[in-house]
Amino acid sequence: MNNFLRAGETRTGLLGDGDHPGAVAASLSLDDHGPVVAIPHSGPSEASTLVERWLTPRGKRVDLLFQDDRGPVTLLDLRWAGQHGAPVAVTRAIARSAICQAPRTPSEEKEADGQGHREISQLASTVDGLVRFLGTPPFEVDDDAPEGIVVKPGSVHPIIWTLSSDVLEADIAYELVRSTPWTTAGGVVKVENRAQLLTGYAVDEGEADVLFLLYQQPLRALLVLVYGKDANWRSHEVRGEQYVQRVQDREGGVGAFTEERRWEPAYIDATARWSGEAADLGHPLLVAVDFGAEGFEQWFSRWTTDDDFKAALAPAVEAIAGMTRFLEPRLISLVGALEGLGGWVSGNPRKWITTTSAVQNCLEAMDVDWSNLGTTQHIAGYLGTIYNDLKHAQRGRRSSYHDLRFATRLASTIVRLVAFVDLPIRDAAKKYFAAQLIDALEQEIGQRYFEDFSLPGGNRQGVQLVRSPEDALRDLMNRTR
Repeated sequence: MNNFLRAGETRTGLLGDGDHPGAVAASLSLDDHGPVVAIPHSGPSEASTLVERWLTPRGKRVDLLFQDDRGPVTLLDLRWAGQHGAPVAVTRAIARSAICQAPRTPSEEKEADGQGHREISQLASTVDGLVRFLGTPPFEVDDDAPEGIVVKPGSVHPIIWTLSSDVLEADIAYELVRSTPWTTAGGVVKVENRAQLLTGYAVDEGEADVLFLLYQQPLRALLVLVYGKDANWRSHEVRGEQYVQRVQDREGGVGAFTEERRWEPAYIDATARWSGEAADLGHPLLVAVDFGAEGFEQWFSRWTTDDDFKAALAPAVEAIAGMTRFLEPRLISLVGALEGLGGWVSGNPRKWITTTSAVQNCLEAMDVDWSNLGTTQHIAGYLGTIYNDLKHAQRGRRSSYHDLRFATRLASTIVRLVAFVDLPIRDAAKKYFAAQLIDALEQEIGQRYFEDFSLPGGNRQGVQLVRSPEDALRDLMNRTR
């Protein structure tokens, strides 16, 4: 069945609710805002009456079912998104999420338990970088098989952990899985390396919702930190008691059917703009086996339940992901994160400390040798100076492009390292991670070094990055040639 939503593609069919199935004609498409429905209607008519009942500018969100020749699509939390045209008007609505299957329970019957056709037991998602992060499954080759060379995937064990906390409605179960589906065409065997994060309730309790995506965000943040690049969700599938397919029961005889739970494609507005082929992020500096189940459990718990940690780190994750090409806002987000993390690593996240002290707390919380760059006091003072120059324009100091670029990379490196403090990551992997990041800084800093200087208008001290006399002389000679 070709029951999918694709960006740029428009499907035409019928839209209805539990009382009025297939009542009005509508089109369904997927754009950057999510699943979008367009409903044409004109004058006093049943279609106009239903549209006005379902969708109004200040009305509640509704759940409707779209149906065409390719299959049903359940649209959850539709909201009014505008109307244009006369005498034939077109009302647009955007769904918070869509599931490419019809629920077993009609929408008007869901009030009994408060869940109804929203009942989702698991969400499976793919995200940029996850395949290489998990690694390629092993393959076994049998050269002596009677039928020729036989290649089969070796045993692959998923990484499984559970997130438990008093702030959660129910325990959340996670599973990182790999698979290697393959196809043959023209004598060529094509093996696909797939990786997914499965999220669901550990027990059958709590108010189930397709938006388990909220509990998957720690994985995306982790991937941004280990790659140093943006990682976006690419696809989602859901599974639940309300979404089943009737298949013929071969043992039951003619006309006998059984219900089968399958993974159904789902689309969520928060990730709609990135639906499609995954981006190539290169190779991660840390991989899944370096964390293990215990490392994932602690990381997900830290991100989900520690508000002081998440509030500080979340803006930095977006800065590392490249929220903008301008260096100034990225640097402010990164050093601002270090201000919060500096209190967090010292055990006093709500106590005010200076920017320089906060950055130094972060530097000293790690088992990392910074001596090839400078002292921790100079490194912290340098970031504090540039950060305050950006925040306080009345100082009249403007950092050069080279300073902004280096300070952004320096702050990004510290954030990526301090985020994993005290996590049970393999010691050798953690040292390799730090060494690779610091080596890149050493190459960029070159012969420059940190130096104290007096800020104008008082007794305050700042730290700047200056070039060595040899470096300055070399540049002068190059310019005069």
